[in-house]
Parts: sequence; C-alpha cells; structure tokens
Amino acid sequence: MQAAAKTLTKVGLELGGNNAFIVFEDADMDAAVDAAVIAKLRNGGQTCVCANRFFVHESVMDEFATRFADALSEKVVGSGLEPTTEVGPLINQTAVDRIQRAVDEAVAKGATVVCGGTAAKVDGLPLGPFFPPTVILGVPDRSRLMTEEIFGPVAPITPFRDFDQVIEMANSTEYGLAAYVFTRSLKTAMHASEELESGIVVVNRPAPSGVEFPQGGVKQSGIGLEGGPEGLEDFTASKFVTLGS
Repeated sequence: MQAAAKTLTKVGLELGGNNAFIVFEDADMDAAVDAAVIAKLRNGGQTCVCANRFFVHESVMDEFATRFADALSEKVVGSGLEPTTEVGPLINQTAVDRIQRAVDEAVAKGATVVCGGTAAKVDGLPLGPFFPPTVILGVPDRSRLMTEEIFGPVAPITPFRDFDQVIEMANSTEYGLAAYVFTRSLKTAMHASEELESGIVVVNRPAPSGVEFPQGGVKQSGIGLEGGPEGLEDFTASKFVTLGS
C-alpha cells in the first residue's frame, strides 16, 4: 500500500500545466495586464490553469512588465480571514521554500526581480506560508521557473521577436494544459490556437470557465476531459451491438 501511495503521489505531481501567457505586439494592453493579474493570482497562483510563463513581444515588453509589476505590487498579502487580503497564503511552508529556491536559483543565474521575490511576513502571523506576487525578468530557459509548474504567485517574463519563436518557446515543455493568447488579430489568434500544444487555449480572456466546455490537457498534463458532453464520454462505456436476421 505504501508503494502504491507513493506512485499515486508522484503521478499527481506530474499532472500539471506549465502554462504560457502570450502577449503579441497588437494586444490591448489594458486587457492583457488585467487578465494577467487574474490568470496569475487565482487562488494565489495555486490552480492548474494559472499562467506560469509570460512571453511578451519585445516591442511592448517594457510597458507590459512595468504595468504588470505595478499591479501585482499593490496587492495586499495576508490571511484569508481579513477582508482587505487580496493574496492569501500558499498551502504550506514547503511550497514557500520550494518557490524561494527557484527564485534564488534564477537570480543567481542572472535574472532580475522587479517586485516581490522574498517570502513575506504578515503582521500577527509570523509563521504563515506567505509569498508576495513576484515579477522576474531574464530567467534562463532551463531554470526551474521555466520548466516546472510554479504553483505560486511568481511571474517570469520573457521577450520574443516573432510568431514562430514564441510558439516554439511556449511548446518547449512536457506539459500542455492551458495557454493564453492576447492579440487584436483573429488570424493570429486562430493560428496560435492551432499551433500551441495545449488542451485549452484562452484568447483575450483571463481564464477558461464553464462546465459546458470540455477541459483537459495534452502531453504530460493528463488524460481525458472534464466538462461538456466530451467529459461525460470519459465516464461512459461504449457498447457495440450487431443484430442478425
């Protein structure tokens, strides 16, 4: 039983999403920044569809990074029992320590923290597992912040030059759960939706939603779907019956 439990735990950790949030040069910047905040901070960054890696066209990189960091730095970190809290605790101290190690590793390799970056202390709750919303630039491609699901309020931002490059960057992961695309071009949106190796693609919105829609991943982000008629099929055993005369 112990061996089985360990195996299930390992599989559970692997079924996640190293989700990409892509901002093209023609994106509505107000909408992109507002959506990025929601996509990153849902449940403190602790949902499987949270945005994990942010790819921003080099022509709008500075504006997006500045506005995004400003918005995140204004968020109040604290107990979920306080009405002023906007970002609550992580699940436990182990999660905080894991994220801190990943941030420190990236900084040691040349990354720059724009806001946050160090475990937070909340008045009256000195031992709580708090980590502030964090924006970090210049993160190496193979660092843990880029290759593993963060599952916390940390946003690494990387610039890109063109469509082909960002699709390659977004797909360079063993996961494929959700991806976010921001552009005013329907052609770009549809092309990206086709090329992204992801079970869910969200265009110009902060999150996928609705039980009527099938949701699920590809590659190492799970098998099967939930929601919609497609989700019901996973709980259905098909039977073929043939009748003779």
